[in-house]
Amino acid sequence: MKFLFYQSLKFTGKNHEFCFWSDTHFNHACDHWEIPLWKARGFNSVQEHNEGLIQRWNEKSKHNTIFFHLGDFIFGYDSILHFKSIINRLNFKELYIMPGNHNSGWRQVFEEQHGNVWKVEENKRVIFVPNYLEAHINGQSFVMSHYPILSFNNQSKNGICLYGHVHGNLIKNEIGKQYSKARTLELCVENSPYPMTYGEIQEFFRNRTPISFDHHTQDILAP
Repeated sequence: MKFLFYQSLKFTGKNHEFCFWSDTHFNHACDHWEIPLWKARGFNSVQEHNEGLIQRWNEKSKHNTIFFHLGDFIFGYDSILHFKSIINRLNFKELYIMPGNHNSGWRQVFEEQHGNVWKVEENKRVIFVPNYLEAHINGQSFVMSHYPILSFNNQSKNGICLYGHVHGNLIKNEIGKQYSKARTLELCVENSPYPMTYGEIQEFFRNRTPISFDHHTQDILAP
């Protein structure tokens, strides 16, 4: 898949056949945190957190789903074993998965492959991608990144930027509030408790008049 370095992916399909999520942090025990991540997300233990997110994933994603995960999938010791175990329990046809900034499990399984594709089953495969990816889905331009991007490709042409990493914190400051007025959407579990489908993302942006920080438009820093 060398073309990932110079051209976007292209897909067509039904709105519910594409799903997006980020920063699941499976197995992240957070033992030294005052409030562990799993507790902040409303779970009683890291094990309950894992099971809850697997259930939420499979409620939205089916065996014919194209799924995009924007990084920080899993944490902890023996991540390679847990990575494979959880992947085997998740519904999808193709999973495009970024490393994020915490790449345990992702990195080890990626390095096992000859290329960047892991064929899990006959009709189920994982595609390892960098922390930046462009795609056109039913004609809609997407930029997907583990990190938020201020100015992104096709921003002035109704492109959408999907990102993770910030765990609901970016919107808490003035820069984040301004950034949220663009066609951008955070997909961390804190901001998106369930994976979002293509149709749900389209509905989220319906009837919104976004600003743009792109150099092709005059809307930069519009009020």
